[in-house]
Amino acid sequence: MIKSENHFRPNLANNKKVIIFDLGGVIFKFNHMIICKRLSKASGISPKDVYKIIFNNGVEKDYDEGKITSKNFYKTINNILKTNLSFAKFNNIWSDIFKENIKVSNLIRKLKDTNYKLYLLSNTNEMHFNFLKNNFEIINSFDGYILSYKIGYRKPSIEIYNAVLRKTGLAACNHIYIDDLENFVNIAKSLGMIGIVFKSFIELKRELFNNNILVEY
Repeated sequence: MIKSENHFRPNLANNKKVIIFDLGGVIFKFNHMIICKRLSKASGISPKDVYKIIFNNGVEKDYDEGKITSKNFYKTINNILKTNLSFAKFNNIWSDIFKENIKVSNLIRKLKDTNYKLYLLSNTNEMHFNFLKNNFEIINSFDGYILSYKIGYRKPSIEIYNAVLRKTGLAACNHIYIDDLENFVNIAKSLGMIGIVFKSFIELKRELFNNNILVEY
């Protein structure tokens, strides 16, 4: 049983372990419908129809995979919805949707303090990631980022997971991958990584502890 979350010491046997976090659903809560409701007010189109236009027609996937630039994505949405938003206004509507999970962020800081290598692996786009990096200090705690818009693929494509292994240069068994989506975790496990499905902060601590990552003193 884990008695406290306040005291950890590094386990030298695991000094080559790499801990990989997903962004949305783990470190940050978010909801795409916030975007759709805002754009609905600007366009007069219902939030459900805005969602279909942006997220079901492939344009958001292309943006997440870096196939179109931020400016072109903005122009495309502006044109489709027949809005007259400035890029700055659209950027704010698109990006200001995140709420930080403070407990997870504090855990990440403790892992950083005990010298574990930490990476982000996320399906995200340029505007979202820039917003997070500029507004939430926790993003700077990571040793590296594997981002869909940089890699050109997004989960569950196996290419983005292989990009992690290339970046760290370590065997798959030295990686622990944390994601709120079980099918994304299963891909990591199929490559030989340790996978943890994020359900709650308490369960995450327990799973890490069971994998000898957090050691109390």
